[in-house]
Amino acid sequence: MTNTLRWVGIGMGALFGVTIVMLVRSARSASGGGSPSLDTGLTSDEARELTSDWTDEDFKTLVDITQRYKMNPADLGLVMGSESGLKASAVNRNKEGYPVAVGLIQLTSIASGAAGITEGQRVEVPTWTVAEQLPLVDRVYSNMAWTKAGNSYDHAGVLYFANAAPAHMSRGTTPDTVVYDSRPDSPTYDGSSANYDGNRGFDTAGKGYITVGDLIDHLRIVVDKPVYRAWLQRLRDVTGDSALSPSLPSS
Repeated sequence: MTNTLRWVGIGMGALFGVTIVMLVRSARSASGGGSPSLDTGLTSDEARELTSDWTDEDFKTLVDITQRYKMNPADLGLVMGSESGLKASAVNRNKEGYPVAVGLIQLTSIASGAAGITEGQRVEVPTWTVAEQLPLVDRVYSNMAWTKAGNSYDHAGVLYFANAAPAHMSRGTTPDTVVYDSRPDSPTYDGSSANYDGNRGFDTAGKGYITVGDLIDHLRIVVDKPVYRAWLQRLRDVTGDSALSPSLPSS
């Protein structure tokens, strides 16, 4: 009887592993696939050490989220890598010391409603674990008009656009689509340059506006950061998909 139960357990474990791989491949297919496979340059032990605040269950939860919303899980991780360095405790404070953006995807006051939390709770988010924050990520993306319309997040640039300025996604998602604009005489100027000013670093050419292509260019830098490479190796280890990579088209 004991041996029978043991083999049943092994069989169920193998089945779960196969299911995770199928979910990842389904998500990659729905989101347009990935870029050529990246060499993380890290062993599994090294990757685990650099991402010790993430559990294997956290990766499985993230895969489930991305499968439901037609995303590549490596893309969502890359956006988090840019926003928070993949650290749940990340906080961006204004000059008065108030936490204007917090957590894995840098939730702002505007996003509190979509995340299903109060402003008081949002301020406490940096004290929450990855496991506690992933449901917020889930709710934020589930409440986006882009998601509700059944659209795919074809590459990491689209995901970053959604995280930064979801209300502007109706403009399109091509690399030349304007995300933030500081030019009062431009048709994409929305009455204030505050959002542009707060993200000026993306406009490396000094154009006076930020495009989806600028976001993609920035993500190409994040791809090379050790913490993202470690996170990607962990994702591959958990899913069993050694070729899993972010989708970054030409900008």
